[in-house]
Amino acid sequence: MWAAAALTSIEYQHMAEGLYILARKHVEDLEMHSTLEQMTISHAQCWYLLAFYEGIRAYFGRAWMSVGRCGRLVQILSLHRLDSPLEEKHVLRQKGWAALEEGRRVFWGAYFGDRCASALSGHPLMIRDEDIHTNLPSSEESFDLGVEEIGISLKQADNADSIAYLSPFAGTVFTTSMVGRTIRHIRAFEHDPPTEINGNYWKSHSEVDTFISLAFLNLPDHLKVCGAQEDMHSVLSQFSLHISVILLHQVAARKVTKQKMSPLVGKNSIQRCLASALQIKNTIYSLTSFSQGMMWINFCIYIAAGVLIEDVSTSNPSSTSAVDLGLLLIALKEINAHQTNVNFFARKLESDICRAGIVCSIPTDLRGMAGISIPQQGGVPSPPEDAPYCDTSQHRYS
Repeated sequence: MWAAAALTSIEYQHMAEGLYILARKHVEDLEMHSTLEQMTISHAQCWYLLAFYEGIRAYFGRAWMSVGRCGRLVQILSLHRLDSPLEEKHVLRQKGWAALEEGRRVFWGAYFGDRCASALSGHPLMIRDEDIHTNLPSSEESFDLGVEEIGISLKQADNADSIAYLSPFAGTVFTTSMVGRTIRHIRAFEHDPPTEINGNYWKSHSEVDTFISLAFLNLPDHLKVCGAQEDMHSVLSQFSLHISVILLHQVAARKVTKQKMSPLVGKNSIQRCLASALQIKNTIYSLTSFSQGMMWINFCIYIAAGVLIEDVSTSNPSSTSAVDLGLLLIALKEINAHQTNVNFFARKLESDICRAGIVCSIPTDLRGMAGISIPQQGGVPSPPEDAPYCDTSQHRYS
């Protein structure tokens, strides 16, 4: 916790890495000298915080392993079954509602980390929705005051009547579950031979697309980004849904090309990707301040920018794509302006723009604001090597 906090302060940034190394050493020693019966919620929380720090610093290989440890710990502690009738004697139930709610929040934190880590790295998901019998997190007010609220399960959240009652944290979890559904769909047909428009792939594609569209349609006002009432949970909810759209339709557009289907189908998917990329840009610039230290936000901006790079590289790009691309690069650099060694995606995006040969397409004033210049021959910047597990130029889902 101290290490992550130190990263956000210019005064203490130099201490962050030492604090992180010390914390990781202590928790690894604790793991070596503890039995499964001695493991507690605190152990899972510690691994989550380590993964959070590692994500910020773009230590993606380590972050993936730390999220894995956190995920296995919450399963060992049966935090994924807290509201199952078969777990009536769970130790947290004996401690009261506040302790039970804390257990729920630790589990859903691990779930969120699992989805984010899988999207960032391309590795498989670890926690299956079908195994979860723990209600979504209650509101912050109820948790702080210890006042019990009626819970909603992840399955119930698919219902239009239930989604309106989701707390901001629960909304973030629910929309992140859409990312998981999209990844599962893509992986299920990853190695299948080409199929026709009425094949199983397209049926699954249609189902996932419908789920995402309904989530957008039914998302309550408190989970939407709107001016002075902006909340980071709202931003995360919006971004997760848009990233789900982009991942789903990027793969669909490529399938259309491989299967030599009607170009209209592929064009529709490309337009869906562009619309979501534009919404991510608009959302970022509607905020009064940028959030520091959220690797998921950086990743979403980077993926949106990738959609725009593809469009600008075509023979008939959208009239605003080059401008929007420049604005997203500026946003990434602004978010990371006050933190050293955490600008992986900003550097990666700049490298991608140069390698695509579209620097000249970005208006001169935006190039100047972004600090990007037209590369000389042989002078294209190399992509950063900080994160070998996140080679997004070869991303498994794009």
